[in-house]
Amino acid sequence: MASLSAADLKAVLEFTTSTLRVRTFTQVQPLLSGLARLVGSDAATVTQLNLRSRHEIAVLWPPRRPVLDVLPAYAALGHTHPLRAPLLRLAESPPARALPVRISDVLTPRAWKATPLYLEAMTGTSDQLCLPMSFSGATVRAVTLSRFSGAFTVRQRDVLAACAEHLSFAFCRSRPNGQFGLQLAPHPARIPLAVAGPPVRTDETEPGELDETLLSPRERQVLHLMAAALTDAQIARRLGLRPATVSKHLHRVYTRLGLRNRVDAARMWTGRPAE
Repeated sequence: MASLSAADLKAVLEFTTSTLRVRTFTQVQPLLSGLARLVGSDAATVTQLNLRSRHEIAVLWPPRRPVLDVLPAYAALGHTHPLRAPLLRLAESPPARALPVRISDVLTPRAWKATPLYLEAMTGTSDQLCLPMSFSGATVRAVTLSRFSGAFTVRQRDVLAACAEHLSFAFCRSRPNGQFGLQLAPHPARIPLAVAGPPVRTDETEPGELDETLLSPRERQVLHLMAAALTDAQIARRLGLRPATVSKHLHRVYTRLGLRNRVDAARMWTGRPAE
């Protein structure tokens, strides 16, 4: 933190004090806006990303981001992001306190602008600064700041690092309360944050398997019967539900886990690899 002046430390103190008021996700975008002003970035994102399954959900500021036309390209190329490898190394042995990492720490500007990810999905983003806040297996929750001109300085990195603990607590306290996030991968979708938990895999869970703790008891019942080839109407009769309620349960599961249909869900539930 040697790069920070007294004025920087005062600004950090004022910002971190404001984080104490964050209680719901309605306050997250204003928090990201304030963080962007404090550090000096053009955009800010809080992301939950599984570094192995590549499932990624984000809340963005400004909310008009991103350009919708590039979302499919990002979904296909996001795993090549130059910060994924450093984050994965941290996830394998999480430090007590992770420091922010910049694209410019990993690639030169010329090398970054030559990547397919930059050319097809992130044109105009000159640098990003990522602060990992927590790890759970291969899943990281992080704040990422973006610049559209020039690279982040050491001072800007240190300002973000000084906010780390307060940001982490603020996001842990926040409650979704009907708010939506943007699923960036495996395919773009608008996701209710209350059910947006990505398919986190533990070290004991092989790729293609499902961590059942991500599902409610009712969702597990519905999936079990669906995998046994019962229709929605048959499942409804078995569980004493309406067919429309069964359909809603299944739709939430598809959306949460990035599945296309009941065939994908049945294969995941029974442990069979998708074709």
